[in-house]
Amino acid sequence: MLKAERHNKMIEYINKFEKVSVDDLAEIFDVSRPTVVRDLSELSKRGRIYRTRGFAISVSNRLSMEMPYKEKEAMNVSEKKKIASLALPLIGDNKSIIIDSGSTNLELAKMMTNKKAIVITNDIRVALEFSTYDFVDLYVSPGKLVKQVYTLDGSLTVSFFKDLSVDILFLGIDAIDFETGIYNSEIDETLLKKVMIESASYVVALVDSSKFGNRTFVRVGDIELIDCLVTDSITKEQLNILKEKNIR
Repeated sequence: MLKAERHNKMIEYINKFEKVSVDDLAEIFDVSRPTVVRDLSELSKRGRIYRTRGFAISVSNRLSMEMPYKEKEAMNVSEKKKIASLALPLIGDNKSIIIDSGSTNLELAKMMTNKKAIVITNDIRVALEFSTYDFVDLYVSPGKLVKQVYTLDGSLTVSFFKDLSVDILFLGIDAIDFETGIYNSEIDETLLKKVMIESASYVVALVDSSKFGNRTFVRVGDIELIDCLVTDSITKEQLNILKEKNIR
């Protein structure tokens, strides 16, 4: 079986069963485990599947349920650290900042040990990270706890962020299509993201390249809603699209 054919059949199988182990794929397609790992790495970079330790997870263009935080946290770790380090210089002292939920944003929070800032978040793990920082004034939104992903959401959360006016928003999104816009997997959370965007003077999206070319259940809006995209890897074609839309 040629590699291209194997890739297509892998995608079909992963989409059918939603989560498949590397060992199972090696047995099903009669190839070595390292071959499967290389295949999944390529497919992940193309945005066709998600990778987590020992597993491949389907990426649906229609309906995507919120993935548990521990699974998100284990995916593309080195890429998330790289993105966070690239985003860090965007934060000047004494800025007011919304840090949206998400594992990449958590990596950014871990690097802000010497930053003087006012930070507002709806992410419990981000809040816990900042709780010991001397130079950060931390505000945590009210709201209902979303179990397994450790975020706060709901009408109280939306109302809280509606009344804010901040310098920078670090936005987390689940997928980005360079032609049709930015996407999220949960309807309720999408409303909150729209309110966060309206509350910020400058919107920075932290997105690893495995999310490029994908669409999930809910469209947040046009890609022009963001002012700056920070990622681990990008093609010349994608970069040209951003330049045409005046996105850094």
